[in-house]
Amino acid sequence: MSVEAVTEKLAEVSVSSYILSLGSSTPELAEEDSKVSQLLELLDEYEQLANDSMRLNYVKGFQDLSRANYNGSKRHGVDSFDLRPYRACTIVANDGELVVIDRLEAQNEREKQRKVSEKKDRDKRANEDEMKEDQNEIVKREQITSGGKEHKQVDDGIVESTSVSTSTGGLRNRKSKVKDTQTKVMVDDESKESSKDPTRKTQTYKNPINQFGGLVPYQLRTAQDHFKKALADSVQVINLQQRILALIEEIET
Repeated sequence: MSVEAVTEKLAEVSVSSYILSLGSSTPELAEEDSKVSQLLELLDEYEQLANDSMRLNYVKGFQDLSRANYNGSKRHGVDSFDLRPYRACTIVANDGELVVIDRLEAQNEREKQRKVSEKKDRDKRANEDEMKEDQNEIVKREQITSGGKEHKQVDDGIVESTSVSTSTGGLRNRKSKVKDTQTKVMVDDESKESSKDPTRKTQTYKNPINQFGGLVPYQLRTAQDHFKKALADSVQVINLQQRILALIEEIET
């Protein structure tokens, strides 16, 4: 490199340092520098997301789809799609920024919470029924004991054998009664819930992968997961594009 080139480089560095010093002291330039720094960060995030995460998810999704077609007994593609109309499981909403809404996941979460709540209610009712059974057993024993004392003078042997057999029979049958009560509670709950909630038999949103059958290759499920992540990344890329364009417009004005 010649001396003239080195001199020009040093001049550029000195000018840049002078501009930076002015930027630190001038509010307008400081704000513009902040926007430029933010723009560079957004560009870096955009590049990493587009060239790394989103691209890899699409690549892995198609690779797993190819493996599923290779290892499976039938091909999974456009020819095997179920073209009947059904409600979309995933939508993109625009609330200032694009947002991916997974309706199927939300439905599964509600179903899971409903089952947990029903199980708690069944356990609570079963415990209440068990407590009632215990109270009834105590009352029966007290009645048998009092009746045995009154008739003890008449025939001790008969009364004692009757009271003992009755009490032991009650103890033996208590567990079976509790189990029958729990089963009855579960059946009643299922019938009531099915009559109140018709969507239990027919779910609003169905997993699209089920159109290929109940037992699908695991590579097909992993492909579905990769494509879901790729969709979320694509939406995030669009949001970053909009933010970058808006920031560039602010800087230019």
